[in-house]
Amino acid sequence: MQLPVQITFRNLTHSEAIAAKIRERAEKLEKFFDHITSCRVVVEAQHKHHEHGNHFHVRVEVTVPDGEVVASQEPD
Repeated sequence: MQLPVQITFRNLTHSEAIAAKIRERAEKLEKFFDHITSCRVVVEAQHKHHEHGNHFHVRVEVTVPDGEVVASQEPD
């Protein structure tokens, strides 16, 4: 990817392992469109659930010359 991926962690400690996986997957986006101008990813921890593990909200914003594509995943 031409520009670095901007990764933000909210309500959790920065994890280099997660950031590396995000960068790895972001690189694959260029297979679909090679004129991506920016990519921002926000990983946000929701409430801590002791019985069901932690839940995370992930939002990916990809900017291209003609607009922006946003994908979001809410926890189950």
